[in-house]
Amino acid sequence: MKTFADRLNFALKNAGMNQSELGNLVGLKPQAIQYLCSGKGKASTKSFEMAKALNVDPAWLTEGKGSYNNLDNGVNYFPIISWNDIVDYKTIVPKSYSTDFDKSLCSQDKCSKLTFGLKIENDVMQSDESPSFAQGSFIIVDPEAEIKNNRFVVVKLSKNEIVLRQLIIDGNNKYLKKLNSKYPDGIVSFKNSFIIYGVAREIVQKL
Repeated sequence: MKTFADRLNFALKNAGMNQSELGNLVGLKPQAIQYLCSGKGKASTKSFEMAKALNVDPAWLTEGKGSYNNLDNGVNYFPIISWNDIVDYKTIVPKSYSTDFDKSLCSQDKCSKLTFGLKIENDVMQSDESPSFAQGSFIIVDPEAEIKNNRFVVVKLSKNEIVLRQLIIDGNNKYLKKLNSKYPDGIVSFKNSFIIYGVAREIVQKL
């Protein structure tokens, strides 16, 4: 595949994504994506965002260098976002591709294209047993991972409170659990108003 258009069309096909869907993810009109796919445009200022949305190596998409998929060499990069930005992750994540150590987390896990990283800002989920989410560590969160009993989820409790909790499912009942026993109300019932934004897949400690 010698041209940008060839690689873009190939990546779209393999991702099972159409031009309109890609445009929505990166903030471009479908006509702009169609123009690039036609071969009339050599590249775009949104090339890095498109590569992230399509889960391919940006260097491969823009220049034809390296591997088609950054998972081929065992590494995938996920942008670190703030807790305040979680509600807009579908817009923010595709625009935040970076291999910068301070702006991303890398992992060999295969996660969805909307996966993001968060910094743990308190000790509520810290425990003497494993797993333990220490203050200052990071988690990789996949919004498309299956929600199951005992998984750790990022959940919105109220307008201004988004937290990490362990999800307990007991029959028709659901609960959210804090791991640190020093905090009161360690287990609360899951309310219909709560919104789960993703499942924590991995704990990362930056040195």
